[in-house]
Amino acid sequence: MIRTFVIAIFVICNLACSVREDQSLQTADTTAIVAEIDAIISELAEAIIQGNAVDVYDRHLAPNYVFVSAAGRVSTRQQMLSELRSGSVEFEEFRFTNDVVQVHGNVVVAMGLGSGRGVNPGGEQFQGQHRYIAVFVRMDGRWLLSAWQTTSIAES
Repeated sequence: MIRTFVIAIFVICNLACSVREDQSLQTADTTAIVAEIDAIISELAEAIIQGNAVDVYDRHLAPNYVFVSAAGRVSTRQQMLSELRSGSVEFEEFRFTNDVVQVHGNVVVAMGLGSGRGVNPGGEQFQGQHRYIAVFVRMDGRWLLSAWQTTSIAES
């Protein structure tokens, strides 16, 4: 009886330790994923300013990527890359700040604040802020941006 009790305690302790190890591995994995997503989002913003947006976006957009603008316009991956190639909008400043990054297995949802300043195709200056939500999926061993939606923030 005592031997069975000792074995049971030993098994329970080993299970508890392995659960803790799994949780700390998950935390480490989540931390690494959040850092990777932050880096991708920063790279996307920097590419707009540096003029290499087509290459960077081509590398990070999923084949089924969809963008929903603050005005409600929907663009596909091909439309987004075509618009970037045209250079129709010149950004002087473009930045994203992640407020929340949630990891759900092979899907990551990032939410935050974006801001930009630049010149429209007609030569008109613009600047503004928006909230965004971005969805990344794990495909072929990489995180790819699958969806991005922005909402304008009214100036107060």
